[in-house]
Amino acid sequence: MQQAPEEARKEIAAMEEESRRTMAELREVPAGKQFDIEFARRIISHHNSGIIELLEAQPRADHPQLKVAATTGIVSQEAQSADFRTWLSGQAR
Repeated sequence: MQQAPEEARKEIAAMEEESRRTMAELREVPAGKQFDIEFARRIISHHNSGIIELLEAQPRADHPQLKVAATTGIVSQEAQSADFRTWLSGQAR
């Protein structure tokens, strides 16, 4: 982390703070169905942010392996988000 550019360090620090905030909020939710729903909602948002970041590598990355890894990450996170959305849609009943 010390060798990362300042902009990257700031972004990492912001992501870590967001993760701490999310975890603190989730700790306040009682275990059970409500926790499951809140967790799914938050992980969808988390994955969407990840997808946006991974999309950045597509036009700009120089190394083919990085582009492949980013594409794999996008596909994986999109699939997981779809699974969580499907599960959530069944909880509204």
